[in-house]
Parts: sequence; C-alpha cells; structure tokens
Amino acid sequence: MKCGTISDQFDKEVAEYMEVEYHQHPNFIYALNMLYQIDIYANVEMFKNQTPPVYNNIEDAMTRYLWKNGWNVNEIKKEDKIKLENFLRKNLIKKDNETLKHPTTNPRWVLLWRKK
Repeated sequence: MKCGTISDQFDKEVAEYMEVEYHQHPNFIYALNMLYQIDIYANVEMFKNQTPPVYNNIEDAMTRYLWKNGWNVNEIKKEDKIKLENFLRKNLIKKDNETLKHPTTNPRWVLLWRKK
C-alpha cells in the first residue's frame, strides 16, 4: 500500500500546471484503521527509498507519470501531453548519465501485513 509520499508537492505542482484537480493519495492510516475495524491487527513497516525516482529519458518519465496519475496514455489530448512534457523537461533534473531524476526527496512506502 502506498503512503502519501514526499513527492506529493511535485504532484500538486503538476496538477496546477496541467489545470486539473489534484487528488492526494490516501495515507496508510486509513487502510490500517479499516483493517482494525474488522478485527485485523496489521503490522506496519515503513520504508524510505534511498534514491528518488529516476527515468531513462523523457518518454519513460511521461509514461510512468501518466500511469501514476491514472491518465490514459491513449486518451490524453495532444496539447496536454505536450504541456506535461514541457513541465517535466523543465523540472526534472538531468544527471550525468543522461537519466532524469525526480526533483524532490525520496518517497516513503508503507507495508501493512499480518500472519494468518
């Protein structure tokens, strides 16, 4: 289960730039509470990635970003695709090996689990 990440600020900036409504991912505590309400006492493990997301090229960044936000690659308007590409080109950080790095800090993930 994904916890609200530190990259939420970047996602919010993209939504503003794209002039679409921003939907923050729910925090893991909601799922934990729902499980608790049905007498499932889950264990919680938090993970912090050691590196921010890295993309092979702008096309990789576009594809992954569209998927992450639930936008259909085949249905997005051409002008919106160009607008998103321009935003990513301007805001992603180019590394020495030509890959692109996410500009914010590393995302955090939460694993909820239980033994049967």
